[in-house]
Amino acid sequence: MLFRSFYLQNAEAISGKDSPDLMLDPPPDLLIEVDVASGSIDKLSLLGALGVHEVWRCENGRLIIYRLEKDTYVESERSLALPLLTSEQATRFLSESREMKSSAWARHVRQWAIEQLEAQQQSQS
Repeated sequence: MLFRSFYLQNAEAISGKDSPDLMLDPPPDLLIEVDVASGSIDKLSLLGALGVHEVWRCENGRLIIYRLEKDTYVESERSLALPLLTSEQATRFLSESREMKSSAWARHVRQWAIEQLEAQQQSQS
């Protein structure tokens, strides 16, 4: 099992630190769990106790976004950390990452993000 954690909204709070101290610093905004073993759902209660707001997990080829609400994770269609990203789109990116060269895939995802941001800006003006 491997966890990758990301600070987005709380990035300034941990800026310059080698590793955050979860007793003093805020929890990560996003945690991605890479786990090939079964039964990993039990880890969500531990992550919830730490206050991790969002966890992404790949289950049966589908990327599922879990959002912490009160003390429980619930499945969410949209990411809190990356609001333009849906579970469906993340699953599509995951599938495409297996079919494309990594540099082409990164350009593809970057272009998608640019298009989403441009569309959002146009709809707000």
